[in-house]
Amino acid sequence: MKPTFRARNVPSSVYAPHEDQQHASLHTEQFQQRHFKKLRIKKVITRLLLILGFTVLLAVITLGGRVAAESSHLLGAFGEGNVLIKIKHLIAPPEKTIMGESDDQINILMLGIGGQGHEGELLTDAMGIMSIQPSTKQAAVISIPRDLYVPIPGYGMRRINNAYALGQMSNTTTGGRLAMDTAQKVFNIPIHFYARIDFAGFQNAINAIGGIDVDVKEKLVDPFFPVANTYGVRTLVIEKGFQHMDGKVALDYARSRQTTSDFSRAHRQQEILAAVKNKVASSDILSKTMKAEKLIGILGDHFETNIQPWQLLRLLEIGKTLNTSSVVYKVIDDSENGPLKSTIGGGGAYYLVPKSGTYEELQNLARNLFENSEVVLEKARIIVENGTTSPGLARTIGNILKAKNFDIVAMNNAASLNTEKTVVYDISLGEKNITFNALLETLGAQPGVFIPDDVLSKKDSADIVVVLGKDKIPLNAVATQNTTTY
Repeated sequence: MKPTFRARNVPSSVYAPHEDQQHASLHTEQFQQRHFKKLRIKKVITRLLLILGFTVLLAVITLGGRVAAESSHLLGAFGEGNVLIKIKHLIAPPEKTIMGESDDQINILMLGIGGQGHEGELLTDAMGIMSIQPSTKQAAVISIPRDLYVPIPGYGMRRINNAYALGQMSNTTTGGRLAMDTAQKVFNIPIHFYARIDFAGFQNAINAIGGIDVDVKEKLVDPFFPVANTYGVRTLVIEKGFQHMDGKVALDYARSRQTTSDFSRAHRQQEILAAVKNKVASSDILSKTMKAEKLIGILGDHFETNIQPWQLLRLLEIGKTLNTSSVVYKVIDDSENGPLKSTIGGGGAYYLVPKSGTYEELQNLARNLFENSEVVLEKARIIVENGTTSPGLARTIGNILKAKNFDIVAMNNAASLNTEKTVVYDISLGEKNITFNALLETLGAQPGVFIPDDVLSKKDSADIVVVLGKDKIPLNAVATQNTTTY
């Protein structure tokens, strides 16, 4: 039997056999109150640290060559653990490839934790997979929700955010290793590296580069922004237009949930990513030895990775040609068209589980990240409609298209349920030709010459509408017994 000791300041909650039972039922007022508070303190950052970690890693990979030119000795900092521990003995084997390179997909698990001084400091509040495809010079990110219910090797079914903390307390593995093993099992792809960052690392790094200039597209007013180390809230206001932000303001801007959609928050985080990239790319900050040492020194206290020095140098070479303006972002969620659903487990615990009952859809997403890259960049919004009486056809075909990286924004019934042949309507009037032609080829469909009024009325919410005909019924292998046709 493994001794029950508390190593590395692991929060006690991860030792409890049923730590999730601390939550009350979703259907009770008590749970709703507690759930609301936790959203303000912890879950407000579900995707934040992913973008922060990716920002830091992307800057290191794409601009690290400039750091290396002035401060090559600092590259020895990389390797599992604190990134300044191995500041000496940098060895870069020549002509050597890194893991994943021969398969043309390098996968890095990004982990975000609150860090010292935060509640549940080692529980992962954000997680994502960053993939790099060297042959196409592309990068992609999958955001993983912390409440995803998964098998953690050696610990059974738990929320995925427990993996890192459980590994940190283990005497047979590490937090990074267990988190990698868990993600690899769920997504069925090799996870080659991991990188972990905390709040302070991001905030201090922004300050070290002199702040960032963010083009705020829409005024932000969040009356429920959390006050640090309390359950209190305050009103956060960020004006529209270009705003110079220090680390604290940038962190607040990215963390805010306000009362809009997840898309709005993700967009703000992408604005910050763009601002960081532009700042370090357009200035000589990282070409100055003292600045570079300060920046990497800050990361050393708040950043952890298993990337070895020679592997970092190879990533630098790959990163020099990486197209950072065309990063693909994928969010796994429980929205109407998402692959997950919320459920209540034992003791009233809240989880997210696959709607299909398996992780197959998540695995397809991870395997096909770089498929139809031109379609992804065009960002055409697609509605899939069932023009037949075959139950579940729109969802079946919609999920097939989503796995091929088409942006499906809705799946529902068509006005007519007697369509013979599948038709694709371009209501963008030629602005989304790449996606339109790709859909015609993928579905073997015919283009809509005359656009019906009911289809044209959707132009504010979509660029392309697919009306499925009876010719696609054979693909609907598993008919559902839903009360609605779609």
